[in-house]
Amino acid sequence: MARQLRREDYTVGWVCALPVELAVAQEMLDEEHDTPPYNAHDTNLYTCGRIGEHNVVIACLPEGQTGTNSAAAVAAQLKSTFSSTRLGLMVGIGGGVPSEEADVRLGDVVVSKPHKMHGGVVQYDSGKATPSGFERTGALNIPPTVLLNAIANLRAKQMRGRDKLLEYLSKLNSLPDFTREAAGLDALYDATYNHKGGATCKQCDVNYLVARESRRQNVMVHHGTIASGNQVMRSAAERDRVSAELGGVLCFEMEAAGLMNSFPCLVIRGICDYADSHKNKCWQPYAAATAAAYAKEVLSVIPPAEVAKSCTVEEATRFAYKHTSERPLSPDAKRRRTEKSEDLEINVPNFQNFTLANGSQIKRVTRMPAQLSSQQKDCLRSLSFPEQEYRFDDIHTAVDTCEWLSEDVGYQAWARGTSGLFWIKGDPGTGKSVLMKHSVKRIRERSPNDLVIYFFFHGQGTPLQKTLLGLFRALLASMLEHFPEHLTQMTAKFSEKEKRYGGHTGGAWEWTESELKEVLSSLLTNDTHLQRIVIFIDALDECGEGPAKSLLAYFQDLTYQTKSEHAYFKVCLSSRHYPILALDTIPSVQVENMNGQDVQWYVQKQLRNIRPESKRRQIEAEILSKFNGGFQWVFLVTNTIVEKNLVGIRAEKLLEELATCPQTLSKTYEAILNGVLPTDQHQMTKIFQWVLFAERPLSAQELRDALAADRDMSHRTVSDLRAYEGWSDTLADFERYVKHISRGLIRFQSREVWEQYDLNGEDSDREAQLIHQSVADFLIQEVVNIFGHHLPTALSLAGSSHLQISRSCLRYMTLEDILESAHLSRGIISSRFPLAPYAVRFLFAHIKKIEEEGILQSDLLSAMQWTPKSKIMCKLATLWRALDPDSIHTPLGWPFVGATALHVLVAFGSMSAVNVLLESGCEEMEIRDADGNTPLMLAIREGHQDIALVLLDRIVECEGQHRQHDSDGERGVTPLLVARAAGINAQNNDGDTVLDIALEQKMDGVIFTLIEA
Repeated sequence: MARQLRREDYTVGWVCALPVELAVAQEMLDEEHDTPPYNAHDTNLYTCGRIGEHNVVIACLPEGQTGTNSAAAVAAQLKSTFSSTRLGLMVGIGGGVPSEEADVRLGDVVVSKPHKMHGGVVQYDSGKATPSGFERTGALNIPPTVLLNAIANLRAKQMRGRDKLLEYLSKLNSLPDFTREAAGLDALYDATYNHKGGATCKQCDVNYLVARESRRQNVMVHHGTIASGNQVMRSAAERDRVSAELGGVLCFEMEAAGLMNSFPCLVIRGICDYADSHKNKCWQPYAAATAAAYAKEVLSVIPPAEVAKSCTVEEATRFAYKHTSERPLSPDAKRRRTEKSEDLEINVPNFQNFTLANGSQIKRVTRMPAQLSSQQKDCLRSLSFPEQEYRFDDIHTAVDTCEWLSEDVGYQAWARGTSGLFWIKGDPGTGKSVLMKHSVKRIRERSPNDLVIYFFFHGQGTPLQKTLLGLFRALLASMLEHFPEHLTQMTAKFSEKEKRYGGHTGGAWEWTESELKEVLSSLLTNDTHLQRIVIFIDALDECGEGPAKSLLAYFQDLTYQTKSEHAYFKVCLSSRHYPILALDTIPSVQVENMNGQDVQWYVQKQLRNIRPESKRRQIEAEILSKFNGGFQWVFLVTNTIVEKNLVGIRAEKLLEELATCPQTLSKTYEAILNGVLPTDQHQMTKIFQWVLFAERPLSAQELRDALAADRDMSHRTVSDLRAYEGWSDTLADFERYVKHISRGLIRFQSREVWEQYDLNGEDSDREAQLIHQSVADFLIQEVVNIFGHHLPTALSLAGSSHLQISRSCLRYMTLEDILESAHLSRGIISSRFPLAPYAVRFLFAHIKKIEEEGILQSDLLSAMQWTPKSKIMCKLATLWRALDPDSIHTPLGWPFVGATALHVLVAFGSMSAVNVLLESGCEEMEIRDADGNTPLMLAIREGHQDIALVLLDRIVECEGQHRQHDSDGERGVTPLLVARAAGINAQNNDGDTVLDIALEQKMDGVIFTLIEA
């Protein structure tokens, strides 16, 4: 039976943040005690025990709560309950900072020790303004002397090979998850290379791994500065920047800064990642184990008598506070302190030209985060959207490239100025987006006081990624997050819309371009005179000709206006050579004339492993001699060479193939696709149709079902669909198949996909996209050469693609097991039938685009398997509502009980199909559905004014014909005429007439026609 000691018997307090850290701490105990009774108001749970001759109490932060505040709260309760605690340890995991000075690797241990200007721990995200720049406020306490002495003792033991770290670590060998073997590969990626998604780095390119020399020691202990903050560090660039500013740090973590001044302690961190985007949990157990083993070793060299001579943690805290607290200052003392920039805190909403009382100008300050109301947060969420960062994150910049831009005279003048436009222009695939991302990062580094915001258009992305609405939403979200004091007006508009239309998250309403432009203009022209705002907009041409012209005119007007109002606001745009834009007067740079050095560096890096060296140099020279400014061309050619070299093709053969390689991007794409086998060309056509013309990017599982479905397929169930020969059993196989069929022109990117699936452990967050916008341009321009006889000759690529997609969706949704699944939850339906949510959301958008292409949809009724007595339509409607419970994408009147073919076609919005039906002599315009709506009423309710006017004209025309017949004496007032007249004046089940509904929908054309009729 475990012993139970008194609370005052415990002299060492051990704090950890995560369960994995608590587990190894408990394993380090030589003896575990029963926890003594303690105050009910203390919410901590304690583990008590003995390590060597020291009684230790261990506390862990609550599940899901990390950061300096949570750590401080736990430590405060520990030192209050166990008031005899004299030594403090903060033990756990952290993100390492590898550098030339410190060979920090995964599994190593980092220990806080006073270094340069810091006491061992520095809170890097807390600061103040001074005349000379930004300073991080407040020095944190150094570790207690007895612990620093223990570190020195241990370092001496390590030099003599007498340390016991590995011995203590071996205690965990019985726990397989905590061993070095379970941790896996120690992979350090180049700081410029971002993670490709997923829980591990299996999708990341091994070519970007940093080569490091092997070393004799598995675990090394490093001593120095630890950076602590309230956010997870997961950016290599930011990691290195902060480290440089602090004079070199060894690791990042999230709790220590909350302890040092209230719970003086030694901070010990096992390195589990490199504080970059490749962060994952594989190394956490082993890293936690190495840290705990070192903590035990620290205690093993401290005699109990030395601990007894130390003051308690509570006494040390009171002493520090007494001697560092602020005392009233005389006026002269205040003046002297101000002149020295000490204790000067500035918390203002905007800042740029503030000066101190002595006339010194503030060069750098930090904004204090604002406390937002729940409604303000909801308002901001209605503006921002996850996809706004996707294109920016996709772009990979390389070290030592793009530097030529900062040497361009025009760019230098723009960067130094306070307003104006700058244009980065270039041919497709020349690296404009890479240059824009580089510029964003460089401006942020060099001008930390400036607010730098951006939007990267993406022609193959979601509607918000390629429209002005998305741009204005993203820019406003960024600005209002930075200037929350201006949220009041926007939040009022948001609340009004929520009350009138319902929740924005449910899709009940959307912001308009005009109202967002108005707010943005106000912020840029009236409210920015205290801080410079720099806006980067990439790929302007990808939003379309009309919107591009409009946006350019908008920013030209605004920048001209800001000059007269002394505001600080400037814009950098990038686009292709776009003759429709009046950019001749704007300072610019032409990328293809300037990027030769970057291309040379890239080619040398990509081909560095090709042997022999003499042949490699010949290949490099051949590529550079053919290069005509297109970075995308170089990317394709070098990748092809590297892949062929990896499978054993000799350098001589590569040189021969390179000699016949096309020199233009379009000819290169053509050569790539000419290699597709005839048996694969039909499937290749379908893949490109879906990727090019889907309303949003498709996940891998959606695309897999989409390619299996076909308008003419004979399958009756999903099981039949997935039993055909070409079905890929795993998503990994499917991705390889798509890469093969598309010849590498389609890739899969990790994303926050639209639907989440249970796929038995498979990655479900990868979506298909073209490798570059120039691929889409090429496919559309060369449609005949590429797709040939696989498309109907009379149809455009867009029209035939929307027809293919819409009919595949309809055929998919009418498979028997999908129709019978309406009783299941939305999540289960989505998991079993991945394409179903997309079909519900976008079928009608594709049908509308078919109409816009002028294609006759006479097959629509047969495609949905509709007959007057068929139950399929009702089942389909029930399924639709299960997937669209708010009826945002569902036609009114479903399930169309008692509806006619005309009702159905009207609801689907197909003008061409309605015309075909009317021309066939359809006489169903007076028949009502279950809600009492005639086809005319339904057309108005659905917002199809063009169809409503056609139906109305047909009614008026027929009425006129009958009146003419009556005046000629051929016929009197017929029952049909009475019925038609009654159709216009009749009421539905809600008591509304056609005119009532038209007035409600504000359908001016119909209202005018009704009045005139």
